Amino acid sequence: MSDITTHFYMFNRNPYIPHIRARRVVHGFPDEGEGVKYNHTNRCAAIGVINTVTEIGRTALFPVLAELLAPCNGGAYNTTYNQHDVLPRTLLIWEKLDRDGSVSHNYATHVVHFAIDTEAPYSAIHLALILIHLATQGSYAGPTTTERTTLPHPRLVDLMYSLTPNAVYGSAYFTGLDSSYEHAMIFSDANPFYSFYIRDITCPITTLPEEDRTIARTDIVLSCYQTVTALALH
Repeated sequence: MSDITTHFYMFNRNPYIPHIRARRVVHGFPDEGEGVKYNHTNRCAAIGVINTVTEIGRTALFPVLAELLAPCNGGAYNTTYNQHDVLPRTLLIWEKLDRDGSVSHNYATHVVHFAIDTEAPYSAIHLALILIHLATQGSYAGPTTTERTTLPHPRLVDLMYSLTPNAVYGSAYFTGLDSSYEHAMIFSDANPFYSFYIRDITCPITTLPEEDRTIARTDIVLSCYQTVTALALH
């Protein structure tokens, strides 16, 4: 049996609870086994590491963060950060949560659903870089105290994702993301192409890089939302 794990799933709920397992089966997720790992036990540790980035800097988070996101992967994915690593092409769907959604996700105020265009062996590194990017929006400009801004930094409070050799989908739940959300709304208003409706609410869409519309194709947007909806195991 191979010891290489290539598919990692962090669900919104414990996938081993019987009635939750039934929902997982309905959504078509493979059973945990060879090449497949459910990573819900690392959720709190990964969130905690990400939330230290404004104190210790990006490079200090590696390789620990990538190893938490893709643990014991048998060498399938790089976990060591390289200064030349850049943000991957990524679709971001921004959603402001109502009270029910907030309570269900540790009182988050916003969630960013994402689709990362990546491939092995970079999937874990790219997921880590996108989470760090979201956690440092408007608050972090460099590794020293004098280079940091005074805006309150976002705080990650919940996370779920699907990490595979071909793509990464997921949802990152934050508090303190108001300024980034407003920026996304302004961008969406100026570019009507960049919007998506969730429960009759207009959700702005942004991309990395910002001018790359190809990552915001309708099929990618729908695939992203369908995957994160399935990861929620509702």
